[in-house]
Amino acid sequence: MTAPPQPPLPPVTVTPEPGGELAKWQDQRESAIAALAEAKAHFEDVKAHIETLAIAQATRQNNGTVPAAVDIAGSASAPGLKVRYHGGETTFDKERFIREWGQGFYDKYQKPKKPYWKTEKL
Repeated sequence: MTAPPQPPLPPVTVTPEPGGELAKWQDQRESAIAALAEAKAHFEDVKAHIETLAIAQATRQNNGTVPAAVDIAGSASAPGLKVRYHGGETTFDKERFIREWGQGFYDKYQKPKKPYWKTEKL
């Protein structure tokens, strides 16, 4: 598959044939999105439980002091894990940067993105 010509042409609208392969894949995409959201939520729940239980056990083993790092030994069915405390993440405030330094200065350091195909809802 080749990249679209430059400059891009207007989009071509296709209507999937009822019961056709494209229509089936569209339906599967919606099911996959729902399954992925459910799996992500379950993973976050599992991760939170592991962190909570590991920190509680490590705190008991550490005479009531919460450690900054906990290593969980692996087993035959699961790899070992590291639980580390992080003080928080920083984010980049693009709007403030542009307000204070100007759009031109911001644009000067932008990297161009490589072209790619992406599927989104209409």
